[in-house]
Amino acid sequence: MDTFLLKSKNRISEKKGAFSIHHCYDKEKNKHSSENYFKNLVSIKDFEIKPNMGILPHKHENIELITFLIEGKLTQKNNLGETYHLTSGSMQIMSAGTGVSHFEYNECGETTLNCIQFSIAPHINYTKPKNHILTIETNKTGLQEVIPYKTENTKTETNKDIYLHYGFLETNTQQTYHLKNSEKGILILNISGKMTVNGEALENRDTLVLKNTSELKITSNKSSRFLLFEI
Repeated sequence: MDTFLLKSKNRISEKKGAFSIHHCYDKEKNKHSSENYFKNLVSIKDFEIKPNMGILPHKHENIELITFLIEGKLTQKNNLGETYHLTSGSMQIMSAGTGVSHFEYNECGETTLNCIQFSIAPHINYTKPKNHILTIETNKTGLQEVIPYKTENTKTETNKDIYLHYGFLETNTQQTYHLKNSEKGILILNISGKMTVNGEALENRDTLVLKNTSELKITSNKSSRFLLFEI
């Protein structure tokens, strides 16, 4: 098993006036080969947006964006005439395809918005843009499969063969995860709490990458919320 642990305190951070970005994973910045286990994962960013402020209009093209809102109220308007509202526990899955321009801002006047955003290279370019908004049951214990997300009538997925789970474990509980494909890599971002994964200790906003393993043994040393990505 190969592992790489990026501690929260060692992340590269940028402050840009109304918002800040903390880089949990960046394919361009992570030059060491042991950190680049993922062919299609481009970046993972931890965003903070100040109250009543936002990010100016910008364009995305041929990228898959998965945005999970931890705190705040995010409003997003795009050039397709669409408006989306995300609150704590919301997840947006967007395939930018041929191109989407949007601006986004924190509706809350008192609380700093916090969200995690995954950027993934698609396997098909220039597709029709599409958006899905999901609501995660953040207080449901165990692992919830988010991607692919299936109901009787719908199936939500990205243009990549990936699996994304949201996890919530109470203090001193354990969870085992078996990879669907042992040739894939695993990335765990610990949103909050303290946990141990295959012997590696993670605290708030630590990111753990694992390769060449077929099973994860997760122990929550302190009530923990996390995202688990198999890609």
